[in-house]
Amino acid sequence: MEALLGPEGRRRLTLKHKTIDELFALYEAELILKVHNTRNLENDRRLLTKFHSYLNGSQPSPELAKGFLSQFSGKKPGTLARYAATIKSFMKWYGEPMDSFKVKVPKTLPPYTEDSDIEKLFLAVENKKNHKGSIVRDSLLLTIALKTGMRRSELANLEPKDVHADFLGR
Repeated sequence: MEALLGPEGRRRLTLKHKTIDELFALYEAELILKVHNTRNLENDRRLLTKFHSYLNGSQPSPELAKGFLSQFSGKKPGTLARYAATIKSFMKWYGEPMDSFKVKVPKTLPPYTEDSDIEKLFLAVENKKNHKGSIVRDSLLLTIALKTGMRRSELANLEPKDVHADFLGR
């Protein structure tokens, strides 16, 4: 029977026979290798500890995982999506993927900047003490950003020839 399953099938079968404590201990090693940011690793560990408690000794299943995630329905969509990604990753590793479960995260617009804040920024640039005389350049960059909506990375890569054709020969 095990020969028919192949290596992945054998791994899944082995995991099915583990206790819930053994499963989470095994996944801990997987998590450490996968998540390199210590803050994210701690957040994932915390969530998986709650999931472990929620299972109360039962073997994980997509239905139980969805039930666990449903208790966080009051959270912001981004938070719920992050929680779902962690649980879905565990369930996929366990061999019970939750492919049909998705959390929609609405696209948000950047926050609106008040005109008074923009004026303060221009004043700060004009009043900046600078020995290189780059105040005009900085004011120009702010004006271009304000008028065109360019991203910071686009502004950083901007060259004089991009602004005015007279600079082609220089």
